[in-house]
Amino acid sequence: MKKQYCRLIRVFVLSGFILGFTACSEDDSEIVVGGLPEASFEASNITIETGETITFNNTTEGEYTQASWYFEGGSPSVSNYYNPEVTYNDPGVYDVNLIVRNENGKSEVRRQDHITVSAPPIYGSPDRPLSTTNWTVHSATTEQSGREKEYLIDGDVNTFWHSRWSEEPFGDLPEDFVIDMGAIEAVSGFLITQRQYNGRAGSYNVHAKDIVLEGSVDNNSWMPLLEAQLEQKDETQAVTLTVTGTEEFRYFRVTVLTAYNSVYTAIAEIKAF
Repeated sequence: MKKQYCRLIRVFVLSGFILGFTACSEDDSEIVVGGLPEASFEASNITIETGETITFNNTTEGEYTQASWYFEGGSPSVSNYYNPEVTYNDPGVYDVNLIVRNENGKSEVRRQDHITVSAPPIYGSPDRPLSTTNWTVHSATTEQSGREKEYLIDGDVNTFWHSRWSEEPFGDLPEDFVIDMGAIEAVSGFLITQRQYNGRAGSYNVHAKDIVLEGSVDNNSWMPLLEAQLEQKDETQAVTLTVTGTEEFRYFRVTVLTAYNSVYTAIAEIKAF
C-alpha cells in the first residue's frame, strides 16, 4: 500500500503576504525525518566462564550521534565504542544497558540478568581432564595387530588396545603399558574406558578388572599411585589417588593384573585429571 507524504510549501511575496499550499506525493517506502533511533544490540555469547570476553554488536536502527554502553560486572564497565569487547572476571549474572542519542532525544534498551558468568571447572576433576595432545604411548607388554597401544589415547572409544592373542608370543596377564604425558603434570586420578560392547549382556570378556597404577618423572623410578577394581561396563570409570590426593609425574604405568573371563585384556581409552 502506498503512503502519502505531504509538506507545507511557503511562498513569500514582496507585499508581505505569505501564501501557503500543501504538496503531496506517494511513495512505497516510509520516510522518517527527525525521529528517534531504536536501540538494540546482540552479544557474541551470553554464557561464559570467568576471564572470557564478549563482543557486543550495536544493531540500533535509525541515525544517532552517540552510543553509551553500561556493563554491570564487566571490564570496561562503560564504553562509547560502536562494538565494544568486554571481559568478565567474576562469576555472576549481569545486566547490560545501551543508550543511543540524537538531536531529538534518546532510546534505551536494558537487559537484566543478560550475561551469566561461571567459574571454570578446576583441573583435577573428572569433568576437566588433562589434554592428551602431547601424549605418546611409550610401551606395552604386548599388542594385537590392528589393536595397537596407540588406540589407548586416540580419543575414540570404539577403538581399543588389546593384548596379543592370535600370534606368538601370546599375551598373558599381567599386562602393562606406559604413557608419556610429555611434561610433568599434577594428577589426582584417571578416567578409564573399557572396550565397548554397547551393553550386550554376557559379552564383557577381556575387560580389565584389577589394575595398579604407578607414576614416574624419568620412566625409571616408579612410585605407587593407586590400586582399583574396574567394573564390567561401557561407561567411563574414574579412579582417584585416594591416599596422596595429587602427585606430580610425567610417565604413568598401568598394570592389568586380572581380566574378566579371560587371560587377555583390552582398554579403549585412558585420560588423567
